[in-house]
Amino acid sequence: NVIGDAGVNSLASACASGALALIETLEMSLNQVRDTGVTALAQACVRGALPSLKTLGLEYNRFGDAGLVALADAFAHGALPCLQMLNLGGNRIGNAGLTALASACASGALASLTLLGLMHSQIGDVGMASLSEAFATGALG
Repeated sequence: NVIGDAGVNSLASACASGALALIETLEMSLNQVRDTGVTALAQACVRGALPSLKTLGLEYNRFGDAGLVALADAFAHGALPCLQMLNLGGNRIGNAGLTALASACASGALASLTLLGLMHSQIGDVGMASLSEAFATGALG
């Protein structure tokens, strides 16, 4: 598929208006979603979109730290409270993005998360140390 940012922006707008309120899985892997699209989705979620979502699949797109920072900020503001599975692998995520995600988790966001997929990314020791510190605080169970 080639959904891309324009497609995700359209989806985010619809979801922010209440569409898909009962959907539990959103799988958008293997598309060409960049930071702009992920940011639009994150902003819609902050406004209450996708309140029942349990699985978000964003593997193998084209977003990086800016997109993950936007998602992390959304999580920190209470977005996607039911999320259990978050698949982010195969993107251009690095230390800055993972550190933002770790900070959101440490603050209590994503308390129901049981799967975090980070394979094939650009995360290094600094990002993993941040995530490990969040785990040590009891975040993510």
